[in-house]
Amino acid sequence: MARVAAARISAIRHFNRFYTRQIGLLNSGLHQTPYGLTDARLLYEIAKHADITTGDLGKRLDLDKGQLSRALNGLKRRHLVIARQSPTDKRRQHLALTDAG
Repeated sequence: MARVAAARISAIRHFNRFYTRQIGLLNSGLHQTPYGLTDARLLYEIAKHADITTGDLGKRLDLDKGQLSRALNGLKRRHLVIARQSPTDKRRQHLALTDAG
């Protein structure tokens, strides 16, 4: 039963990504802002989950590592997000919004 549900969820997410690309939602700013849908989703999740790690953020939003890395680097360049290395695991980064974010 869990496999069937997971397969259905995966199919819905696949369709949503396809349709989002088809109608161009990722190509323009969201609600007349300079932020696309991915940026807005990242900013929202970082604000909602204090000190979230990059790995947890990627899992939560179902983003592959490359897409997540590119999007986070853009937010860092715009000084909206900061990342700091985990004191317990050097491979993990904790994310937070800056005052501008």
